[in-house]
Amino acid sequence: CMFNDLVRIKNKIKDKEKIEKIIKETDYGVLSTICKNGYPYGVPLNYTYYDNNIYLHSAKRGLKIENFKNNDKASFSIVGYKEIIPEKFNTFYESVIIFGTISEITEIEDKKDILLSFINKYSSNFLSKGYDYVNKAYKGPSVYKLKIEHITGKSNKK
Repeated sequence: CMFNDLVRIKNKIKDKEKIEKIIKETDYGVLSTICKNGYPYGVPLNYTYYDNNIYLHSAKRGLKIENFKNNDKASFSIVGYKEIIPEKFNTFYESVIIFGTISEITEIEDKKDILLSFINKYSSNFLSKGYDYVNKAYKGPSVYKLKIEHITGKSNKK
C-alpha cells in the first residue's frame, strides 16, 4: 500500500480529534498481519490507545506472534458505529484504519502502565482489583505496540 487517498473522499474524516474519539470509544478492532506463506491473517482483538499508539496484549506464542517476527508491518481496522439501513440497501458507519509497525514492550514499568490502561478502559469499576491484578500478572502476557505511521477515518454517519 502506498496509503492512497479514499475513493469516496467526501466520507473522509478530516478531524483528528474525531478519529481519536472513535479509537478511544471502540472496544475492539481487527489486527491484520502477513503470514510467512503470504496469506493475510486478521484477528479481532481488544486494545488500548495509549501515548498515541495502539497497544495489544497476547500470549507469548501463536500465529500473530510468528507474523510479527516475520514482518513487523500491520494494519488495524476499527468500526466505531454502524447502522444497517435495509430498505435503502445501505449502511451508515464510522471506521478507522491504522497502518504501522509492531514491536514488543519489554520494559516492566512500560508494560505495567499499558496493562493498567487496559484496566482503565475495560474494567474501570474495578481499578483497585485491576491494579493488584496487573502487579501480580504482568509477567504473563506479552504486550505489543502498533506504532501509528498512517491513519485514515471514514464516515457517512447521519
